[in-house]
Amino acid sequence: MGKKILFSAVSNADPISRMQDGPMLHLCRHERPDVVYLFLTKIFVQYHQSDDRYRKAIRLLEEQIGHKFEVHVIETDIEHAHLFDSFYDVFEQHYRKIFEQYGQDSEMIVNLSSGTAAMQACLITISVNSFRKIRLYQIPEDRSRVNQNRELPKEFQMEEYWELNMDNEPGSANRCLVVGNSAFNRQMQKEAIVEHILSYDYQEALKIADTIKNSIPEEVYILLEIACQRIQLKRNGPDGYLTIINDQKDKEHYLELYADIIPFRADDQVLLYEYLLYLRIKQKREEYAELARGITPLLYELSKYVLKNVGKVDIEKKYCTRRNGKVYLDRNKLDSDEKGREYLGYLQESTNSVYTTGFLASWQIISIIAGDKGIQSEKLKKLFKELRDNVEQGIRNIAAHTIVAVTDDEIKRKTGLHAEEIIEKFRQIFQNSGFKVTDEIWNSYDRLNEKIIQLIKM
Repeated sequence: MGKKILFSAVSNADPISRMQDGPMLHLCRHERPDVVYLFLTKIFVQYHQSDDRYRKAIRLLEEQIGHKFEVHVIETDIEHAHLFDSFYDVFEQHYRKIFEQYGQDSEMIVNLSSGTAAMQACLITISVNSFRKIRLYQIPEDRSRVNQNRELPKEFQMEEYWELNMDNEPGSANRCLVVGNSAFNRQMQKEAIVEHILSYDYQEALKIADTIKNSIPEEVYILLEIACQRIQLKRNGPDGYLTIINDQKDKEHYLELYADIIPFRADDQVLLYEYLLYLRIKQKREEYAELARGITPLLYELSKYVLKNVGKVDIEKKYCTRRNGKVYLDRNKLDSDEKGREYLGYLQESTNSVYTTGFLASWQIISIIAGDKGIQSEKLKKLFKELRDNVEQGIRNIAAHTIVAVTDDEIKRKTGLHAEEIIEKFRQIFQNSGFKVTDEIWNSYDRLNEKIIQLIKM
């Protein structure tokens, strides 16, 4: 079974001041921890070494209340007690060691009334973010005695102060107050939401938002739901992002908050562009395995789009057959008209062999694009060829055969391009295929993030 542990800095009010317990001693009196850790900065180490006042007071209390304390004194050479950075790592390290020694099921009570504001801020931050059982306490002074002069620590007279300590009297008040950290915790959760948003981790942001739903604007929750569906490419259906957006049309701030957050809506460009932005986020998050797996389907769908909208031929509709849910580029259909025979020639030229019916794939479509005189952009043809010959073939092996982490360096080694450069190649294809690829559209996820974060911080 775990222990009850007090972690306390000490201050000029400890161990006794103004004829009453200091915060540390008062917690010992009323909470009766099994173990006490006293954290001393340099000046209080000097007092401790001169007269051992902190442990002596605890020993006197032991005799009075019949409770034994295991006392540990943490001596430091910290001089700048007002600096946050002086304490954070030190406190965190001691927390970890204490729970390792006494068990993760131990309960820690933390004194917030001794120590500087920087020390208190560190203790609050570490405690609130910990998964362990930690309670925070404040011990206010008895207001009837606040005009009493505080004793000078270096002149501490233990016997006299103990005798005059009014908290030793029967029926004296318990001044220990548990700190209600819910407001602070909510603020920390909001900061965590922002961090997840900035890393495009909308699912985790939404999970946290769900726990403080009553403490954030409704629009934050709705926009996070939209972002979650968007990053999963769930456009339509009862929970699709377009459905959620359309449900907000009667809202007062619809135009400001919802109308322009998705760059494409009802046209046939939306799925392709959203998929490219999805892969761009995978690249930003350094999720290179997911990026590698996404290259082939994007190249396939994008090449079909270009042949249809730039070359004016819907290859799937005109020259393909379907069997058992699969699409085949049918040789007989290609051989049935002049355009199809032209395409057949491009395919056979690219492979130096007779083309036979096979699954429709990007290599076939890109071979046709390369030869099609109706597609005049040589830059477009060059981009497709580079992505097909260098990127897709190199990256497919990474995605299919790698069981270890995929890195940007590995992608560069296999394809000749870094992940960001691959995304840029796709962006150039979009720009040369009739898409509007303005910076505003290209950065639409970041614009969405800015809206959510602005609402959170209002």
